[in-house]
Amino acid sequence: GAPIPGSALSLAQTEAALEAAEPTPDSHPRRYLDHLVIHVARKLLIVPVADILWLEAARSYVRVHTASGSWLHRESISRLEKRLDPEFFVRLHRRVMVHVASLLEVELATDGSYTAVLKRGQRLRIGRTYLGAFRQRLGRQGTSSAVRGLRLD
Repeated sequence: GAPIPGSALSLAQTEAALEAAEPTPDSHPRRYLDHLVIHVARKLLIVPVADILWLEAARSYVRVHTASGSWLHRESISRLEKRLDPEFFVRLHRRVMVHVASLLEVELATDGSYTAVLKRGQRLRIGRTYLGAFRQRLGRQGTSSAVRGLRLD
């Protein structure tokens, strides 16, 4: 039979419904995203924030890296940073954020620069502008389960 008018949602309507289901900060304590909705071909991929290893700016998009792949998400890294819980994400560079649980160690190079090494082997440079906040964040959260076992050389 013919489809019932209004029974199918467009991608935009579906995304809007998923975004509306996300908690919003009213008079309550600030809430953060628990998933991202990413357009992939003609589908919407729901990526739990806990699955994100790291994020990389790509103009007005963010490349979301997980263990199962990477996708472009239509949002700036600055806007996304405000929507992610700082308990779990830290900025390494103007173009890079990392999920703290995916960090293995931080290496100091002879030139004084720092590199974050992820558990899956990726190496991400820590920008000098972000180094102070990064060190403070890890020092403040040093006993957190998210950073337990992280080596700072």
